[in-house]
Amino acid sequence: MINLTLIELDNNRVYFESNGHCSHDVCVAVSALCSTFLQFVREMQFEGNAEIIKEAYENGHTETDFYIHDNDTETHAGIKALITGFELFERNYPDEVELNYYDTSK
Repeated sequence: MINLTLIELDNNRVYFESNGHCSHDVCVAVSALCSTFLQFVREMQFEGNAEIIKEAYENGHTETDFYIHDNDTETHAGIKALITGFELFERNYPDEVELNYYDTSK
C-alpha cells in the first residue's frame, strides 16, 4: 500500500509525503508522479515562486515541504493537476493507493 499525504496549510505552505510500495506497475506509476511533483516544486523554486524547506526522495519514500511565494497561481494550478493524478490512482487502485488530502488554507 502506498500512503499519500498532501496538506495545504495557511500561509501558502504545502506538505507532501508518500510512503510504501504496492504492485510493480502501480508503484512505478505513482513514483513517476511523485518524482514529477518534486521536480515541479524545484522548478518553481528556481523561478522564485516557491521555497523548499525539506525534500527527500528515496526508495519507498518521497517528501517535500515548501512555501508558495505571493500565492502564485501557476504553482497552485500545477499542484491541483498533480492532486488530480493522485486521486485517479486512488480511485482506480483503492487496495494499493490511499490519498489523504487536507486543505486547511481556506
